[in-house]
Amino acid sequence: MLIAVFNWRHYFATPYHEQGDAAVNALQIDQAGHLGEIYGNYSRFHFHHPGPAFFYVYAAAERLLCDVIPTGMPPHMAHQLAGLALQSAFFALAITLAASWITAPLFPGLCLVAAALHFGAIGGAFTSIWPPHVLLVPFLAFWVASVSVGSGRGRHLPWLALSGSFLVHGHVAQPLFVLALSCLAYAGLAWHLRRSGDAPRSPWRAFRRAHLWSLGIVLTFLLPLVLDLAKGRESNFAQILRLLGNHSYGHKTLGQALLYFLSFFAYLRNQEILFASTSPANLSFLRDHLWIYATWLAVGVASLAVLARVVGNVRRETRRMLWIMGVFWLATAGLCLRWGVMQTGPMYDFNGYFYYAVIFGLLMMFCALLAEVLPWRRSRWPGTVLIASAAVLGAFRLRPSPVPANDQGVAIRNATLALLRADPHPDAPKMLVFSHDDWPVVASAALALERAGVTIYVEGAWRFMFERRHVLPESLLYDPQANLSVWRFVHATTPQRGAAFLDNLGVVFQPAALSPDRGVVDFSRTGNLPDYTLYGFSTPDGNAVWTNQPRAALQFRPLPATHDVMLSLEASPFLAVRKRDGIDEQPVSVYFDGVRVAAQRVTSAGVVHCLIPKDLWNRTPTVLLTFDLPNARSPLELGFSEDPRKLSLLVTRLTARPARS
Repeated sequence: MLIAVFNWRHYFATPYHEQGDAAVNALQIDQAGHLGEIYGNYSRFHFHHPGPAFFYVYAAAERLLCDVIPTGMPPHMAHQLAGLALQSAFFALAITLAASWITAPLFPGLCLVAAALHFGAIGGAFTSIWPPHVLLVPFLAFWVASVSVGSGRGRHLPWLALSGSFLVHGHVAQPLFVLALSCLAYAGLAWHLRRSGDAPRSPWRAFRRAHLWSLGIVLTFLLPLVLDLAKGRESNFAQILRLLGNHSYGHKTLGQALLYFLSFFAYLRNQEILFASTSPANLSFLRDHLWIYATWLAVGVASLAVLARVVGNVRRETRRMLWIMGVFWLATAGLCLRWGVMQTGPMYDFNGYFYYAVIFGLLMMFCALLAEVLPWRRSRWPGTVLIASAAVLGAFRLRPSPVPANDQGVAIRNATLALLRADPHPDAPKMLVFSHDDWPVVASAALALERAGVTIYVEGAWRFMFERRHVLPESLLYDPQANLSVWRFVHATTPQRGAAFLDNLGVVFQPAALSPDRGVVDFSRTGNLPDYTLYGFSTPDGNAVWTNQPRAALQFRPLPATHDVMLSLEASPFLAVRKRDGIDEQPVSVYFDGVRVAAQRVTSAGVVHCLIPKDLWNRTPTVLLTFDLPNARSPLELGFSEDPRKLSLLVTRLTARPARS
């Protein structure tokens, strides 16, 4: 509450429109607002994280604060307020559960001060809704709930189920932690029940109501996952399994995983640079931040000294909780090492952001011991002072990131709405065609269009980001009643062909013309591919471009021909030598406005020729030239690299010349 009050201007009086990841996530939040979202946020490995729980919380806040109550705040700020409330609720849950075991009056206040200092040092805690950040406090709540259940309090099972379910929805790695720690907690509960009393009972008989509540929570969170599983091989779950099965490269060593874990104790944020290779230089961060590690060592030694002093005087329940905390902390640290080994690609800090919750578990144990030895530990007023101090520290250290002065989100939204007015078909669905480098801006434009009630489509290569519902059905391209409007985002426009959008980026509403006598589509980085591409081609790199889907298409306006036309595509195939699933050729079928004009098996660099009769060339004012590429495969699924594009042909040029008689 204090964070929201201290930053009321940020939440209620700051114009804002999302860009990049935030815009893509906002599209999913909008879908959640219509009760239609079943996936979590997208991954750079071209799948979605398991579930949409966080998105539904943000959607509910948007409906309340933007639709029901006329606050005038941007939707993103409503999402941020919901995120702040959710994180605060999980933090309150963690402290409350721990305090039910550790009854020293100073314990909550010490934890709050430690939280303000610890979480205030990492950036993004509580106030950020970036998906890697929102796992932080639910993980802490789940960890404390697991410790409590493992210590014998089965009535806390619903809290374990609730926080664990949010974690499973939030990230594909979290089932590793949730399943392992839940099993450990349940085993601890069963063990304590067997040891207590003359008539040991099973956990189900002892805590039937808690089990029923937990079951209801888990089943609710399982619903979107089950809906996804019903899609079979096309499901997100199947995609994750394929990825895990094909990831035979890039895993980390145990040493790298350990150093990665230790780096979070120094609050570092450049792990992808520190651990880019395995060398003695990787240890330099330990030397550079020696004072921080010395402080942590001192905290550990002090904790052991205090424990040895007070172990006989502490309440039995508190002592049990502390011992179980230690066991769970070691188990969690081991799981963190396992997750570090499993990572592929750069070891980004955001993949271990929730480690800060694990570290705070150590601080909670230290606070519990400290609360037992401070000279005024039995007095109430020091606890009040600690809580007040924590409130002030938290209000200033846990602040939302301010909107940069050069933020272009609002400008993108306004430019998009201006383009909508300039579009010859403003009410038609929009097909957004753009290069990889422009996706953050185009995602922002797509969000502005969707909030304006306009249907948007993208090509299949962007399905992992924009979801299946926004992938263009190819039938719309051949349906004259669809009235589809294509927006090509290009970096060179003329007043005759397009409209200015933002900086050097413009939008053209019609494809370029292609001459039947000397037409050329140049696929190099400096070529004219953006004027013709529709889908299935990557961003040019050097003198050529890869196709990136099993189907690719160009669109152009054919200038009148008085003769048959020969289209020639210069290309090289993507081949892969494997014991199983090897690729030794790339079949390609070419269709000119739906009519097959060529079929060829490409085994080496060469030319695919397509003879186009003049009547077919002149038949329609706009032509769709499509390429069917059934052998397209990605290096990622083949286990060669992280490249998720489904490669088939490396194309350099397409030329149109008079056909020889």
